[in-house]
Amino acid sequence: MAMPTIIPTSPDARYPQNYRFLAQGRTAAQPRVHATGRVAVGRYRVRMALLDADEFERWREQATATMTAAAIRAAGSWSWCCFLCEQAAQLATKGLLRAIGRPSDAWGHDPVTLVARAGEAMGEPLSSAAMADASARLTRHDIPARYPDAHPAGTPADHYRESDAASATADADRLIGAVDAVWHDLGSGTDRRDADGESG
Repeated sequence: MAMPTIIPTSPDARYPQNYRFLAQGRTAAQPRVHATGRVAVGRYRVRMALLDADEFERWREQATATMTAAAIRAAGSWSWCCFLCEQAAQLATKGLLRAIGRPSDAWGHDPVTLVARAGEAMGEPLSSAAMADASARLTRHDIPARYPDAHPAGTPADHYRESDAASATADADRLIGAVDAVWHDLGSGTDRRDADGESG
């Protein structure tokens, strides 16, 4: 059986019979509710059994490590800083998708596609135009930041500037902050926005 897809719903209904999810392409208004899952949190109403906190945390921790590496690289290589920011955004978004039971949506290396899938599953803030714009800017750093033949001449280092690194860092922070906000609203018990000092 396919894993249910979480549907954002209004926060006023407080009972399991009001939970909604998709299973095998059908909407169920009254799904079976796991014993630990009778919880309505924030904008989402989900069976808590669907959430895999360990999976989210291991991907999210790698995103933090990658942003730390990006900050170190920013001191001497703007192109590598940009690439690492793009990678960190991927890691956080993939972690969220895998943790909510959508591992097939976590495949791929395009932040635009990954963020769109996460936005489709979870709604705001990941579905916002601001997140779409940030993911589009980050996607552009995947190949040009690493490969000389992506440029007419020279190396990637010749074509990147400090302002590029600053923009990529801000975009990655914004996307990761949005992922953390969604995860916190799901009632994971961990507010990564406070842990990492990121507010989106």
